[in-house]
Amino acid sequence: MLSKSKSEVINNIKEFVSEKRKALITTGIAIVAILFIFIALRFYKSEKDTVYQLLSPSSVVLMESDDLTEIMKECRSSSSLFSSVPFLEFLYNHLDEDPLLDSLIKFSDKQKVYISLNAAGKSDVDLIFYLKRDQEKAHSDFEKLVKQDASLTLDHRLFNDIMIYDLGRRGERKKFSFILHEGYFIGSFSGFLLEDIIRNLEQDKDLSWTQANKLQGPKSSTKILINHKNLPDYLSLYCAPKYVKGLKELANFASYSGVTWEKEGSALMLIGETVAEEKQFLHTFRNQTPVNFSMGSVIPENASAIFRLSVSDFSAWFTEYDKINEEIPLNGGADKQLMKAVQLIKDEVVWVLTEPEFTNKVFQYAIIKTSDGGAFMNAFKYLADSSTSVTTPNPNRKIYAVHKKELLTHLFGPVFSDFKEYFITSHGNFVVIGNQLSALDTYLQQVQNGYVLKKTAGIKFFTEPSNISLYVNPAYSESLAGKCIRDTEMKNNWISSSASLSYIGVSFTMGSDKKFSFRYIIQKGKASTTGKPKSLAINKTIQFNAGLISEVYPLRVISGLEEHFLVQDSLYNTHLFSRFGTLLWNAKVDGKLSTEPVWGNIDKTGKDEIVFAVRNKIYAINSANGQVIKGYPLIIPGKVHITSLALIDYDGSKNYRIFAGDDSGNIYASDAKGMLLDGWKPKKIDYSLVGKPLHVRVADKDYIIALSRKGKLHVFNRKGQVIDGFPIKLEHATTSPFFIEKSSSASNSYITILSEKGELIKVDFTGKIAKRVQLFRLSPESKFSLYPDDRNKSYTIVRKDKDRLDFLDMSLSPLFTQTNFPLEKYDIKYIHSIAANISYWLVNDLTNRRSIVFTPNGKFLGEGWIKSQEKSTAVYLEKYNEGSLVKVNKKSIEIARIK
Repeated sequence: MLSKSKSEVINNIKEFVSEKRKALITTGIAIVAILFIFIALRFYKSEKDTVYQLLSPSSVVLMESDDLTEIMKECRSSSSLFSSVPFLEFLYNHLDEDPLLDSLIKFSDKQKVYISLNAAGKSDVDLIFYLKRDQEKAHSDFEKLVKQDASLTLDHRLFNDIMIYDLGRRGERKKFSFILHEGYFIGSFSGFLLEDIIRNLEQDKDLSWTQANKLQGPKSSTKILINHKNLPDYLSLYCAPKYVKGLKELANFASYSGVTWEKEGSALMLIGETVAEEKQFLHTFRNQTPVNFSMGSVIPENASAIFRLSVSDFSAWFTEYDKINEEIPLNGGADKQLMKAVQLIKDEVVWVLTEPEFTNKVFQYAIIKTSDGGAFMNAFKYLADSSTSVTTPNPNRKIYAVHKKELLTHLFGPVFSDFKEYFITSHGNFVVIGNQLSALDTYLQQVQNGYVLKKTAGIKFFTEPSNISLYVNPAYSESLAGKCIRDTEMKNNWISSSASLSYIGVSFTMGSDKKFSFRYIIQKGKASTTGKPKSLAINKTIQFNAGLISEVYPLRVISGLEEHFLVQDSLYNTHLFSRFGTLLWNAKVDGKLSTEPVWGNIDKTGKDEIVFAVRNKIYAINSANGQVIKGYPLIIPGKVHITSLALIDYDGSKNYRIFAGDDSGNIYASDAKGMLLDGWKPKKIDYSLVGKPLHVRVADKDYIIALSRKGKLHVFNRKGQVIDGFPIKLEHATTSPFFIEKSSSASNSYITILSEKGELIKVDFTGKIAKRVQLFRLSPESKFSLYPDDRNKSYTIVRKDKDRLDFLDMSLSPLFTQTNFPLEKYDIKYIHSIAANISYWLVNDLTNRRSIVFTPNGKFLGEGWIKSQEKSTAVYLEKYNEGSLVKVNKKSIEIARIK
């Protein structure tokens, strides 16, 4: 492609830029919260209904539903969530405003319902309802309705030989008007909209959804279709005049589209498909493979919105601009440098809006992923007419002012077309180009360790590969909404709700059929509902006579709450103490604890027993008085060193089975009296275990799960027989425990495991792999760990690099990043209280014997690192509505409250 003449190489870009830039950037970023719902895209195949020929030419949006009752139930129960989408907000507001509509809903009788949003004047819109009803039955139903309610009146009038009926209440001007035509009941509170339908019955209508209706796609009970010809005028009702010009270009963005509406929990998902015309922007990606998002770690903390292009083949991308005969003057040899610059670009370019203020001075810049940032900079400076180094507060980073303004436009298309000047810098394999020097200064000030930024809190990215994506950070979006939305009610709804939107974004992906799939999600609640512990305050100190040699273990042995703790000293005394700092008892054992304690009512009397191992001995101590119960310790013969221990009660009868794993990869199982069970004498696996064996009952079948440190997942039945399909093996070793998602059947219940190198496998209980994915690694040294929360309801993945920790949620979306964390050996725990709505992280630096607690968004509690001789422990006590952090000194324990 680049071997052609210079004019051919950079052909036709300016026309492309001038046409599309406003729609993609000014409009896209400014009104993304109210806009991209209408660029939603799904097509489906169905018999072409007559209703499509009856639609008014003023129709903008059309919703289809198989059951109006269910739709209104959803809208009314989730009004705050739906308020983020203009059409849906208008729908539930207007369907909730008049008792007449309750009659209409009953009248629908679970028939397919069509609801169109129509322009009803220069500054108003209204709804039209379409129900497929027998004409005589419809007349009869309304006559009965009027007879049952004496306050109702039913009048009629003739318009172009079609009867219009007006249903209203005595003494009120408001009427619900309807007609009966070709088997459809058609009604609206704006009677003149029905006149518009009648007036245009015989005319061909330029409505995009008449084509979309022919296309194939999955069926859904609720669909939304868009008429892009009328969409800009509709949106201009809500937007400030400054942005209306850009809205006009939306008619060319996508030719037609439809969307499936799905609601899952607190999330509203709009998933669809579209076909773009040849000259439209989406089609630029027809030769590109969708790429996973991998730049979340370099998005700045104060980002308001992000527009991302993922390009798998930049040479193919560049040929899309090969048709304009415009000479671009390049210096000698510049064509080779241009080729070099294009070849250095890898996968992604993202444009970032970094100030919560939409003005002509907005901080905006691109982050470009390259194979060599320095080489790209050199090629780029060669291509420019001139480049000047500028002074910055960061002496280790060079920023250059670039004076050839057209160059970025030619390389990257629409975003840079209105920049008056450019500034460029690089760090590692990333090149950053901005429209203001202060934007790059701010960026570089946030760079930690020379190559990454602090992760943006509040932005969660799609995990699916995509070609185009746009995201809004709710924490910084209020000012954007205030600038671009003129409708007061909508502005108030958006601004008041944006703080509780934890995620909002849209992505486009082209499939093998050259059609673009679309995904738009609003997630409500997570960003604002999680409480933030505010402080650490030492509440109690406990002194011991001997040095402490173990971490503190939280136990639920007396009250059923984690408010009692066990610790061991150098004389091998184990001590039980309460959260109030009261020592309850001590019990001497024959050596250092080799497993974490577990508990259960083994003797079937009184309180639970605390069970742990010391080398090859298994102790059971009465939690009420510290006495070793009769028959214990149990001894496993030979040179056995037990490293993991589990108590399993299959049916709640307290007939416990004791499962023990040793450091040689053996699993032993015995009854409570120490009698080894058949099939477990012992069961040899490949290496010592991660954590302890776990029992799960699924569909009335018992499974024993064990994960070895070599990364092999073993699943047995009660007899010790291997379940078909197991073991499952990771490519690399693991130190992470597994995570269980339990359902009503073996094929719908899953075990998730993760290797240190980032291979994640999700397997069901029949041994079938449901998911196998390699997580993105920032460097060859990246290490991964999986951490379930203390209630085993979810898990978090932590990626460890040199001095950095990246936290990812279960969907692999970034949560936050902690930098300046030079950890070698470490432990992490996530504590969450559903009742108190508080979460926090405990990180133990085992190398340097210190701990730190921080909130879900990475804010440290207290003064930062806390010195601790052994690993610290943290729990949340819902009964007392506070957490406890227990740290270990040489001869004392300190208990701090987490409020």
